[in-house]
Amino acid sequence: MNTGLEKSSAIKPSEVLVIYLQFLSTRLFRFHLQGSTGRVNLASPLVDGMIVSRRSLGSLVRHTSLNMARRKRLDLDNYQPPHLRRRLKIQEIVQKYKREMTKPELLTYLFSST
Repeated sequence: MNTGLEKSSAIKPSEVLVIYLQFLSTRLFRFHLQGSTGRVNLASPLVDGMIVSRRSLGSLVRHTSLNMARRKRLDLDNYQPPHLRRRLKIQEIVQKYKREMTKPELLTYLFSST
C-alpha cells in the first residue's frame, strides 16, 4: 500500500522476509525465517527454528509478521511516527494561514457579516 510519500524504488531481494512453515510427522510445525540478518529476524513471539502446535500457529505467525514489519519500519533513519508528522503538518498549516491581529481586530473579523 502506498501513501504517495514514499520514494519510488524497486524492492531489493535482500529486503524481503519470507516465513516458511514445515509440517512435521509429530503434527507440529517448524517455523523458518529467511531474509536479511539483523534485529528483524528476532521479531518475537516466533524465532527461527521454533516448533509450535497447529492450534497456536495462526496467531503466532500473525504477531511475528506484524512485529517484523514494525521493527523494519522503526529501523529506518528517516522514519517519523504518526503523531510527529501530524504535529509538523499542523504547524505548517498554522504558519501558512496565521494572521497577526490585535484582540479588537480579531473580534471584528470573527463577528463581521462579510
